[in-house]
Amino acid sequence: SEWIDSDGDGVGDNSDAFPGDVSETLDTDGDGVGDNSDAYPYDAALWEEEDRTLIILGSIVVALLVLVAYVGRRK
Repeated sequence: SEWIDSDGDGVGDNSDAFPGDVSETLDTDGDGVGDNSDAYPYDAALWEEEDRTLIILGSIVVALLVLVAYVGRRK
């Protein structure tokens, strides 16, 4: 019953949660993040590792801006 496999991953588009992404086929918890990329593939409420990454990157940006402002005031 599967006629098309758009991404060539061996799973037909009808059964593939991500028909355009060869690295993902399932989204068990239905959170929109494929099981291969999801730190918590069985719990849609948890994606903390992604949030921590954004918090860390944001903190680095803020620290750099503070440093640039401090160095600029010293001149």
